Amino acid sequence: MDTGSTFNIVFHDTLKRMTVELGEVIPTPKLLTGYLGITSMTLRSIKLPVMAKEVTKIVDFAVVDQPAVYNVIMGVTWINAMKAVFSTYHLGIKFPTLNGIAAIWGCQKQL
Repeated sequence: MDTGSTFNIVFHDTLKRMTVELGEVIPTPKLLTGYLGITSMTLRSIKLPVMAKEVTKIVDFAVVDQPAVYNVIMGVTWINAMKAVFSTYHLGIKFPTLNGIAAIWGCQKQL
């Protein structure tokens, strides 16, 4: 989660592991500015289903061809679409579902 990002980002290597071909991706390059002020261009955009507990949303991702330790970065647009409340301190996110409030918790433990 990146509460400062207006983009949802998926990395090209992640799409390769998912066996998604770039030909299936819409070519719409956009300029991204990273944490250190470094800019890069996205390759394309793609819509993918994202399931969080029992809620599934179709999410628009910017495809980036950069090395990363993450598979995806979920930005503010997804958090808003989920009507979610996110806590970086608690490493958790809560959002409404048809069956009440769902929560997903992270773990700070190093593997």
